[in-house]
Parts: sequence; structure tokens; C-alpha cells
Amino acid sequence: MILTLGITAQGLMFKLRGAAKPGVPAYIGAPPAEIERLVADTDTAAQKLSDVAQGKPPVDEALLYGAVTDLLHVFDRWAPYI
Repeated sequence: MILTLGITAQGLMFKLRGAAKPGVPAYIGAPPAEIERLVADTDTAAQKLSDVAQGKPPVDEALLYGAVTDLLHVFDRWAPYI
């Protein structure tokens, strides 16, 4: 399960970063100013989760729970846009 969390977080990061990177097939441009901070916060939270999940075993459960919770809180902020 921990490995799946890390891989899922990495996938999210790659999609967010690819969407804003010219020359990448997923490129759609820079995020609108209205959600620029939200996109950055999502990327940061996904990176944190990926780092914790990919850490040396045993994974610190408190850190893992905190990283998942942080990402879920950021996801909640997307509600007005989906």
C-alpha cells in the first residue's frame, strides 16, 4: 500500500509538471493565476507524500499519515474547480 501511495503521488507530480512544460505531450500551458498557488501546493504535497513513501523502511507511520492528510486537504481546495 505504501508503494502504491508513492507511485500515485509521483504520477500526480508528473502530470502537473508536464501540463506546464512546453514540448511535453501533456503540455496545456501555465495554470491560470486563479489556481497557480493551488497547483503549486498540490505539487508540493504530492512530493512530500512521495518522499515519505519512498523513504527507507520502516516508513514512519506518523509522517506518512501527515503527508496523506496534507494532500487530502489540498485536494479539498480543488472542489470549486471540478
